[in-house]
Amino acid sequence: MPKTGYNVLLISSDHHRGDALGILGHPLAFTPHLDKLAQQGILFRRVYSECPVCIPARMTIMTGRRPGTDEGSTGYNYYEECSPILQKQTLPGLFGRSGYQTQGIGKMHFFPQRCRYGFDATTIEEEGRVLPGLHRDDYEQWLQDRGLAAQYHSHGVTNNELTARPWHLSEDAHPTSWTARETCRWLLRRDPQVPFFLWMSFSAPHPPFTPPQALWELYRGAPVPEPRKGDWSSPDMLPAEIRRISLPGNHETYTGLRYAQTVRAYYALITQIDLQISLVLGTLREKGLLDDTIILYFADHGDMMGDFGLFAKRVFYEGASNVPCILVLPEGHPEYRCGEICRNPLGLQDLLPTLLDAAGLEIPGGITGISALEGLRDPGKSRRLIHGDYRKGKETPDSSHLLTDGRIKYIWYNEGDIEQLFDLHNDPEERVNLAAQEEHRDLTRKWRKTLASVLEQEKSPDVQDGKLVSRPYPRIEEKQYRARSTFNPRGMHY
Repeated sequence: MPKTGYNVLLISSDHHRGDALGILGHPLAFTPHLDKLAQQGILFRRVYSECPVCIPARMTIMTGRRPGTDEGSTGYNYYEECSPILQKQTLPGLFGRSGYQTQGIGKMHFFPQRCRYGFDATTIEEEGRVLPGLHRDDYEQWLQDRGLAAQYHSHGVTNNELTARPWHLSEDAHPTSWTARETCRWLLRRDPQVPFFLWMSFSAPHPPFTPPQALWELYRGAPVPEPRKGDWSSPDMLPAEIRRISLPGNHETYTGLRYAQTVRAYYALITQIDLQISLVLGTLREKGLLDDTIILYFADHGDMMGDFGLFAKRVFYEGASNVPCILVLPEGHPEYRCGEICRNPLGLQDLLPTLLDAAGLEIPGGITGISALEGLRDPGKSRRLIHGDYRKGKETPDSSHLLTDGRIKYIWYNEGDIEQLFDLHNDPEERVNLAAQEEHRDLTRKWRKTLASVLEQEKSPDVQDGKLVSRPYPRIEEKQYRARSTFNPRGMHY
């Protein structure tokens, strides 16, 4: 046992949707090691990314504060906000103040990129993003040292497109393999006299969908289920934000074999992550650390993977907003549970207090998150609602909101005043919009009123005098949106 407490291993991926685990009976996902972790710990099924976009999701994890607060962002283009917010109080910083050695490895996705944000040090892989102050990240430096300079994106697939193809370099040069290998190297040279807080952050299965050849072959020919369709998802019924997302990427062209290859590559990347996690767990076991280490696996958001004609994130349907979350506590831990499935609603804001609680550390005031363990100890203290909030920027008038108790989900788009209501218990695939049915109008009005109350408490611009403020449905110039480029110089992703 470490002298001052349990070790903590935080493992994250990017774009891993919540249903993509073999243990849940998914028809494609092969995740034997994540399944084993779920059998050894607690699988949380109703964890939601309150803003399913990389940057605000990661800031929520780091601060324990939900998007839309004075210290939470709700969309893209928030690089300028990262530094002042994350200099105040962060998850690794709180562990560091308690005597932990702290390290971040992989995709951090903060700006400035070389700031430590409470870590003692970071070893970063930033998907080719080179912003002011960063000449190259550690992964690209590693490629250069091996004579592979500028080869990261030479496969020709950029970070936001759906094209799938095998990885063009050797498997050990893949960023997923590199992240796991750097993690194992760090574990071998850590300070053995103090506990550690280690965040291993994979950039996959975020595009580009380029799994190593061996994993591409593993899924070759695998039958791909048809994407989900709903009674609300015909083109003439889609919210404006969804149309704006889909048009630049020509998402409707990904059908047949092209769609199947994209889906197979996505799950191949998830399986690669699963296998690399096994290497890290093996290193912990060899060093005698596994039995004293708290492990938490999660994703910052999911991917729609063609459901309702959508890909990627930014929306509050299950594929994009519901994420996998597995917590494994050592057998001697007072809160130890194994093979348990929890369906209490939780958000990424709750991960910070959950980890502090599990490690026996004080949970600070001023956060919006609550410990998932507190809710398991006393159901009366569990979270009741999750509120999600997305808008492209602070000055952008269009917005969408999520409200869910884990069973009923209400989504509201301010453009066109579009309401959607889903019964996740009876309709987990969100195929039926109850808000469009007369017999459910009272229930819809109840959830609308609840959202207005939540937004009023948060001083949101989307509510006035206790009522939601809508905007006219905008005119979508299809040619204009299709002309928007998805190509960036080095696959740079924001």
